Amino acid sequence: AMRDLLSMGSTFTLPPVITALLKTVGVQGKVVVNTAQLLCPVIAQTVQVPFHLTALSLYNHPEWTRAERWESMKTLYVPTLLARMARALPCYGAGGVFNANLQTVAMSIGGGR
Repeated sequence: AMRDLLSMGSTFTLPPVITALLKTVGVQGKVVVNTAQLLCPVIAQTVQVPFHLTALSLYNHPEWTRAERWESMKTLYVPTLLARMARALPCYGAGGVFNANLQTVAMSIGGGR
Protein backbone atom coordinates (compact mmCIF):
# COMPACT_ATOMS: atom_id res chain seq x y z
CA ALA A 1 0.00 0.00 0.00
CA MET A 2 2.81 2.44 0.84
CA ARG A 3 4.61 1.63 -2.40
CA ASP A 4 1.42 2.25 -4.40
CA LEU A 5 0.77 5.49 -2.53
CA LEU A 6 4.27 6.68 -3.40
CA SER A 7 3.86 5.60 -7.04
CA MET A 8 0.60 7.46 -7.53
CA GLY A 9 1.76 10.47 -5.56
CA SER A 10 4.94 10.81 -7.60
CA THR A 11 3.05 10.33 -10.85
CA PHE A 12 -0.03 12.50 -10.36
CA THR A 13 0.37 14.72 -7.28
CA LEU A 14 4.04 15.68 -7.13
CA PRO A 15 4.66 16.91 -10.74
CA PRO A 16 2.31 19.94 -10.46
CA VAL A 17 3.89 20.85 -7.11
CA ILE A 18 7.42 20.61 -8.56
CA THR A 19 6.29 22.56 -11.64
CA ALA A 20 5.02 25.41 -9.45
CA LEU A 21 8.22 25.33 -7.42
CA LEU A 22 10.40 25.51 -10.54
CA LYS A 23 8.35 28.40 -11.88
CA THR A 24 8.97 30.38 -8.68
CA VAL A 25 12.72 30.16 -9.29
CA GLY A 26 12.37 31.40 -12.86
CA VAL A 27 12.07 28.25 -14.98
CA GLN A 28 9.26 28.80 -17.49
CA GLY A 29 7.47 27.14 -20.35
CA LYS A 30 6.11 23.72 -21.23
CA VAL A 31 9.54 22.19 -20.65
CA VAL A 32 9.20 22.65 -16.89
CA VAL A 33 5.90 20.73 -16.84
CA ASN A 34 7.32 17.89 -18.95
CA THR A 35 10.55 17.76 -16.95
CA ALA A 36 8.67 17.48 -13.66
CA GLN A 37 6.40 14.77 -15.09
CA LEU A 38 9.37 12.78 -16.41
CA LEU A 39 11.61 13.06 -13.36
CA CYS A 40 9.23 12.78 -10.37
CA PRO A 41 8.33 9.10 -10.87
CA VAL A 42 11.97 8.23 -11.56
CA ILE A 43 13.37 10.07 -8.53
CA ALA A 44 10.60 8.66 -6.31
CA GLN A 45 12.08 5.21 -6.88
CA THR A 46 14.87 6.12 -4.44
CA VAL A 47 12.21 6.09 -1.69
CA GLN A 48 10.07 3.28 -3.10
CA VAL A 49 12.79 0.66 -3.54
CA PRO A 50 13.43 0.11 0.19
CA PHE A 51 9.69 -0.53 0.72
CA HIS A 52 9.67 -2.89 -2.25
CA LEU A 53 12.73 -4.84 -1.11
CA THR A 54 11.55 -5.01 2.50
CA ALA A 55 8.16 -6.36 1.45
CA LEU A 56 9.76 -8.99 -0.77
CA SER A 57 12.16 -9.94 2.00
CA LEU A 58 9.40 -10.27 4.58
CA TYR A 59 7.31 -12.40 2.26
CA ASN A 60 10.05 -14.64 0.86
CA HIS A 61 12.25 -14.92 3.94
CA PRO A 62 10.16 -14.46 7.10
CA GLU A 63 12.88 -16.19 9.14
CA TRP A 64 15.56 -13.61 8.33
CA THR A 65 16.92 -11.33 11.03
CA ARG A 66 17.14 -7.55 10.63
CA ALA A 67 20.85 -7.92 9.92
CA GLU A 68 20.15 -10.37 7.09
CA ARG A 69 17.50 -8.06 5.66
CA TRP A 70 19.91 -5.13 5.82
CA GLU A 71 22.64 -7.11 4.00
CA SER A 72 20.13 -8.08 1.34
CA MET A 73 19.02 -4.45 1.00
CA LYS A 74 22.62 -3.26 0.57
CA THR A 75 23.24 -5.88 -2.13
CA LEU A 76 20.01 -5.41 -4.07
CA TYR A 77 19.32 -1.67 -3.70
CA VAL A 78 21.31 -0.26 -6.64
CA PRO A 79 20.39 -2.89 -9.26
CA THR A 80 16.74 -2.77 -8.20
CA LEU A 81 16.75 1.03 -8.21
CA LEU A 82 18.19 1.18 -11.73
CA ALA A 83 15.70 -1.39 -13.03
CA ARG A 84 12.73 0.37 -11.44
CA MET A 85 13.92 3.77 -12.69
CA ALA A 86 14.22 2.35 -16.20
CA ARG A 87 10.67 1.02 -15.92
CA ALA A 88 9.20 4.19 -14.37
CA LEU A 89 10.54 6.55 -17.03
CA PRO A 90 8.54 5.25 -20.00
CA CYS A 91 5.37 4.14 -18.25
CA TYR A 92 4.85 6.86 -15.64
CA GLY A 93 7.08 9.66 -16.95
CA ALA A 94 6.61 9.58 -20.73
CA GLY A 95 3.11 8.15 -20.33
CA GLY A 96 2.21 11.06 -18.06
CA VAL A 97 3.54 13.63 -20.54
CA PHE A 98 1.66 11.96 -23.41
CA ASN A 99 -1.54 11.75 -21.35
CA ALA A 100 -1.37 15.42 -20.33
CA ASN A 101 -0.79 16.53 -23.94
CA LEU A 102 -3.57 14.27 -25.22
CA GLN A 103 -5.94 15.67 -22.58
CA THR A 104 -5.09 19.25 -23.65
CA VAL A 105 -5.82 18.43 -27.29
CA ALA A 106 -9.05 16.62 -26.43
CA MET A 107 -10.25 19.49 -24.26
CA SER A 108 -9.53 22.06 -26.97
CA ILE A 109 -11.43 19.99 -29.55
CA GLY A 110 -14.31 19.34 -27.17
CA GLY A 111 -14.59 22.92 -26.03
CA GLY A 112 -13.40 22.23 -22.48
CA ARG A 113 -10.80 24.19 -20.50
